[in-house]
Amino acid sequence: VDAIRTSWFFRTTGKYFDTQIIYDCERKEYAKQNGKNYLGLLFPHGVISFGGLSGAALGPDPYGPTAAASAIFMLPFLRHVFSFFGIINSDKKTMMKNLKTRDVLLYPGGIAELFLADRDEERLFFSQRKGCVKLALEAQCDILPSYILGNTDMFDIVKTDFIKKLSRKLGVSILFFYGRWFLPIPYRTKVRFVVGKPIRVPKCSGDWGPSQEQIDEVHKQVTEEVKRIFDKYKATHPNYKTKELVMT
Repeated sequence: VDAIRTSWFFRTTGKYFDTQIIYDCERKEYAKQNGKNYLGLLFPHGVISFGGLSGAALGPDPYGPTAAASAIFMLPFLRHVFSFFGIINSDKKTMMKNLKTRDVLLYPGGIAELFLADRDEERLFFSQRKGCVKLALEAQCDILPSYILGNTDMFDIVKTDFIKKLSRKLGVSILFFYGRWFLPIPYRTKVRFVVGKPIRVPKCSGDWGPSQEQIDEVHKQVTEEVKRIFDKYKATHPNYKTKELVMT
């Protein structure tokens, strides 16, 4: 994974988007506590997360494999391509296994958030996405939210209800998009990869895992932190200064 993220492709992608990593805290505050690994939650998904790729080249902490939809790994060719880039299955068994030994990155908005990508407004699909929080509590790993300013500014999407429904049914993204010269080449926007404050996860209070109250409370903390870093740093990106963040 480290060899790939420091490769020519990743470094060139970072330069193309004039990528900058912004840490909201002193680096010492990101130190792992009590041996806990991090579940890094990345927002927003975007059409293709070139923001995540370019940020990886600069080595944001934490860094580990990125989890992707299970449906992708049912396709032989894509399964090998994604595995080569260190991408893992987002099913619970795989996630729990990896979180025991290393940090894992996840875009919690998933396919649903992909269809919210818009160059004119910033929308996240997270209000009801509590599975990632439950996973963090069960795995006893801390959560580190990050916001990638510019990730939804790279492509225009052709949106239809039929494509949305088909994608959700298949569990994989199907969409038509374009960038520069009406080709699948991303617009040359800027990327500001903002790493927020760590959210320390408490021990599970239930007999068989976290209580719903714990899940709701940690989810609330993540939501508030994502909104905070968006509002605090949106002025660092020329196309985001007047944007407001909407959670759905």
